[in-house]
Amino acid sequence: MAYNNALANKNTSLEVIMQTILQSTPSASAIALKSNERFSELMSQAKKIDFRASASLADEAFCESDVDDRWR
Repeated sequence: MAYNNALANKNTSLEVIMQTILQSTPSASAIALKSNERFSELMSQAKKIDFRASASLADEAFCESDVDDRWR
């Protein structure tokens, strides 16, 4: 709408028209920022899962070594 109004006004400068276009469409940097935020969120979740798996494996290894010591 603002873009059409800017074009309809013959006295509107090219700079104003370009600013209107840029404001009315999502910029590549805004899209990249949103993608980066989502990537960071997914990596954080993956690290939590990996940490839990590592902790679980460490618990199992500790239990196994504890059992081995008792049988020696």
